[in-house]
Amino acid sequence: MKKILILVPLLIFLLCNQAKSDNVIIKGNKFWTIFFSPFDNYPGIVKLRERLRDYSSNCTEDNCSFLSTWKIVHNHLMLVKIQNCQCNTKNQTANLKSLFGNRVKNGMMPAYWFTGEIWVTNTKPNSWGGMFATSWPSETRLIVDKGVVTSIKDFVYPVPVKTIYFKNSDSLNNFIYTHLDWTKFRNLPQTSRRSYFLFDQDAKGYITNVTYDKNGNNAQTFNKDEMDEINRVLGLVQWPVFYYHGQPVKVFRGIDVVISKEVRDKYTKQN
Repeated sequence: MKKILILVPLLIFLLCNQAKSDNVIIKGNKFWTIFFSPFDNYPGIVKLRERLRDYSSNCTEDNCSFLSTWKIVHNHLMLVKIQNCQCNTKNQTANLKSLFGNRVKNGMMPAYWFTGEIWVTNTKPNSWGGMFATSWPSETRLIVDKGVVTSIKDFVYPVPVKTIYFKNSDSLNNFIYTHLDWTKFRNLPQTSRRSYFLFDQDAKGYITNVTYDKNGNNAQTFNKDEMDEINRVLGLVQWPVFYYHGQPVKVFRGIDVVISKEVRDKYTKQN
């Protein structure tokens, strides 16, 4: 029998905790940027990377060029240090004056070129790699206009719920197939067939808005009573809700459910 399949999550960035980040000092506290650097859209970034090529390393997933440290000083985003990447053992610190000339004042250079959002955190990710590495317990958003920080807002997210069947297909199979009222399914095929269902999640992580994927490679169709029963049971399934940049992340797009006499008999015998 083909067991239930949880499909690919929709998190875009499948990066580990070593991925690109700069340091940002806010009110004396150290944060780090989330897969971003204000230098990403610096007009002279190509030449700067060339000048600092000895600072780079390819040990991280984004092939780090150099590590920058920024500080908010009188509402201005200021570059205070450039050093080699963490995996580079040379332990170098760049001379900002020689790199940026008269733009450097009191040992710092304003990020005059940068306008946009910068998301930072000082917490460990919800997992060290894999599908949820891009979700943190909290983030802080900086809004910057030509180097001037116009807004700082903290986002503290709910603690993700833990369930016994999350990322455990055997437990999830048992939960779904033992909760189904099999009498609702009157024309069960004998052998296992997979049917793909799309769904959303509510704020607590429960599955909602289950729909049959008519565009998928589905082996059977369901009437209203059967769909109501599938909706009822899947609506009991709760998965963690993760957040990224202030918004809930849809963890899964859909789920494969096997409706057949073979599955029914297996799970009714178990119970």
